[in-house]
Amino acid sequence: MAGSISELQKIALHEAGHIVIAILEGYYVYGAMLDGPALNPGAIWRNAPNGRAVETDREWAAAELRMFIGGYCAERLLLGDNNPNWVNGENADYGMRDYCAVQHLEIPNDIVLLHELGRNEKFVPYHLWREKLRQFDWVQYDMVIEEAERRVMDALAAHRPQLLELGRRLLSEGYLRGRDIYAIMERPWPGVDRTGAWVDF
Repeated sequence: MAGSISELQKIALHEAGHIVIAILEGYYVYGAMLDGPALNPGAIWRNAPNGRAVETDREWAAAELRMFIGGYCAERLLLGDNNPNWVNGENADYGMRDYCAVQHLEIPNDIVLLHELGRNEKFVPYHLWREKLRQFDWVQYDMVIEEAERRVMDALAAHRPQLLELGRRLLSEGYLRGRDIYAIMERPWPGVDRTGAWVDF
């Protein structure tokens, strides 16, 4: 993209990256907003299918990892770089990326870290894990993250027109409904045949 890029444009492209990867990974994506909840510059609303959870499903932890890095990978693909400051805070993408990478490798060993760390006063926010939890093999986790980034960059490049259109629409309208997202992605809208209520955005 040529010319000066505003912060809102960056956020729109970032959220578009999350959307593309979420749909490719099989999430239900209900909608997205340019102006997200407190502490979040933008947000997408999504749900894992069939009750899959990062804490109990090793492969879903890998899918969640790819979804969380989709935002900053979209910035890298389209802008050549990303701003780490707004993806590195509490509950932000970098922390969730690290959490999912750890879960992906540790679930087979029956270590469910959310429960292990979340039920006592020693809980450490995800974005501080690298600093505080030195016992983890971060070299091994980083190898998982690097491979995930390669896959995500390839997937985003293959869906560049949809990525750009999602970003453009999100920037111009401020939000996207699920039905419109699936139309841009050229995928069937699951709201018509999903078992249970579709969470209309």
